[in-house]
Amino acid sequence: MTSSYLPQVTVLLLKLMLGALCLSLAAGSFAQRAVDTRIKNPTPQIELPSAAVTADLEQCLSATVTFGEDKLRRCEAALSSSNTRATQTQILTAMCKLSLRRGDLASARRYIEDALTIAPDDPSVLNNWGAVLIRQNSFVAATDAFSKGLMATQPSAQQLHLTAALYHNRAMALRAQGDYQEAAADYAQYLRTLNLSATSTDLQDRPALNDGLSQ
Repeated sequence: MTSSYLPQVTVLLLKLMLGALCLSLAAGSFAQRAVDTRIKNPTPQIELPSAAVTADLEQCLSATVTFGEDKLRRCEAALSSSNTRATQTQILTAMCKLSLRRGDLASARRYIEDALTIAPDDPSVLNNWGAVLIRQNSFVAATDAFSKGLMATQPSAQQLHLTAALYHNRAMALRAQGDYQEAAADYAQYLRTLNLSATSTDLQDRPALNDGLSQ
């Protein structure tokens, strides 16, 4: 009985050893695949902006009316460090407005055209594009830009002032074309929207109207 029992024990031990070996090989294979996956698809490393980059961006987008070269340099530095399309659009729009205030129409057009390439339906971009066109006496194209911007605005308190600016600027473009009735209607809508904006609860977040044209 003992002689027949020993082979059975041996076989059982061999099976257990073989099973352990298979599990070990499977675990090693799984670990290798995990390593290969991390190599092929590395986890993106998020690089936080430095204090200098943050300062450049804040200064560039500041509502403070500054015409100096320093602010433009800040915007250029912020643009070169930006890695999101939304931020790039904001910076280019700010550079357009800054150039308009400085009387540099060529640069203003270049900046806003770059912004249009990134965000062709952004109402703030379209408003500034229309402002550039008005200064180039392209009143029909400017009217189209303001109209497209109005269609893209959202019915929110945050965009009331932008909506008012679009109505105001389209009224100017229509008036320049001799369409006084439509211009008067747009100006009345501008005043109504501006009044709503003035009574909204988030006045501190409103952007200011810039020289009656750009937003």
